[in-house]
Amino acid sequence: MNKSSKELLIKAVEINPEDVTAHGNLGNMYFNEERYEDAIEAYQKVIQINPEQVAAYNNLGNAYAKQERYEDAIETYEKAIQINPEEIAIYCNLGDAYSEKERYEEAIEVYQKVIQINPEQVAAYNNLGNAYAKQ
Repeated sequence: MNKSSKELLIKAVEINPEDVTAHGNLGNMYFNEERYEDAIEAYQKVIQINPEQVAAYNNLGNAYAKQERYEDAIETYEKAIQINPEEIAIYCNLGDAYSEKERYEEAIEVYQKVIQINPEQVAAYNNLGNAYAKQ
């Protein structure tokens, strides 16, 4: 992202510190720049403003996972699923975090849930097979 885009996002947050979209976009910018601590802070701000913001939980979990903070990621994905139990991407991320922690039985359960929700989700079959193989 170029300098003026960053400046505009930062300015938007300064103008309206309660704007979840601005904080979310700022978090995404930091995430894309691999500034995960800054991204985490921005996503946490979104959640503080709107605790029902599922995308912010998912993004926060992804930032934790990038830092190999898998227990934090798992906890965050689980909160997101409580809010929206039909969001497949969050289940996939949760299964991946369980796999990274070598919690394969839990990963298998999650990938099976993904397939139950959407039998066309090819990645879930691949990940399920990998989790079975690593058990």
